Amino acid sequence: EYSGVSKKGHAPYNPRKKNQDSLIMADDPGTNSLVLAVLDGHGEHGDYVSAWFRDQLVTEMFNHPTWATNLQAAVSDAIAKVERDLLRNFRIDTEFSGTTLSMAIVRGNHLTGVNIG
Repeated sequence: EYSGVSKKGHAPYNPRKKNQDSLIMADDPGTNSLVLAVLDGHGEHGDYVSAWFRDQLVTEMFNHPTWATNLQAAVSDAIAKVERDLLRNFRIDTEFSGTTLSMAIVRGNHLTGVNIG
């Protein structure tokens, strides 16, 4: 079992500050993989950026042709594709907004860490 919770940071200068975090919790029984990630949006539209990655990344990774055999290539390619698609989306202003990502992928008895700063 797994669960996650996020709470907005303290910002006394902006009491209406949004929580810009997103969480990913997904499993792929076909490859015995568990994906756990936290995304920390930043900037005026950071909540949209982190939500975009939350909603797109797992599907891209799981559907990548090398997901079962080459985890590094699958994750790297999926991240690059999600980012390209985001930058093409005129509805989300990414000029001064973005997200970080810290992800753990557990496959069998191996743990792989992925970080985006």
